[in-house]
Amino acid sequence: MPNYGTYPGETVDGTKRWIEDGILPGDFLQAVIRNDLTEACARADQYNIILLPEIVAWWYGEAPAASWGSPGRVKEWKKFGGQNGIDREGTESSR
Repeated sequence: MPNYGTYPGETVDGTKRWIEDGILPGDFLQAVIRNDLTEACARADQYNIILLPEIVAWWYGEAPAASWGSPGRVKEWKKFGGQNGIDREGTESSR
């Protein structure tokens, strides 16, 4: 699991729900996880616009690669229910 203690800013709860359970966060984070930085800039509040480079760096260094980076990855991650859904499916298929 990622180190949430190093996450910059206040969007860590949405980030955690997304990574662990595949629950889509707000518009700003959705743009970040789709790797749509133009949209992320448009959706960022006054704090997240300043932290955007650090937020993207955190995703690059900490988040599971399959959980972000393109609209297709986002769709698949949501379909599986995040890391917990993937873990459950792996456990069920190994029975």
